[in-house]
Amino acid sequence: MPEHFNALADILTWIISGGGAMVLAGYVMAYFFENAGWWHTLPGLIKTLVPMALAGLFAFAAQALLLGNISQVLAAVSPVIPIVILAFLNWLASQKAYIGIRDTNYAMHAKLPKLGP
Repeated sequence: MPEHFNALADILTWIISGGGAMVLAGYVMAYFFENAGWWHTLPGLIKTLVPMALAGLFAFAAQALLLGNISQVLAAVSPVIPIVILAFLNWLASQKAYIGIRDTNYAMHAKLPKLGP
């Protein structure tokens, strides 16, 4: 992360590699989506994926602006796409397995008793 944001290139570098894309996505989520009533009616998976996709779009746009040529960005990103897709599918499969065993005896000693009716 740059120590000073004296130029647009410093800001774009922070967005790409310093966590700035996720920070920007968080602000967009907080100011726009969280204040919209329809957002709270969406399934949890959608509310998990939208911030990640938004951060990816911010990083992609910042990289395109930094390089000044969208074709260079596409050439740099294309080898990474299969890795990202496989990582997402592995995560998704682990969540399905977790949901399947969540309500069984899995971690019963760590679960708090349910209160109320």
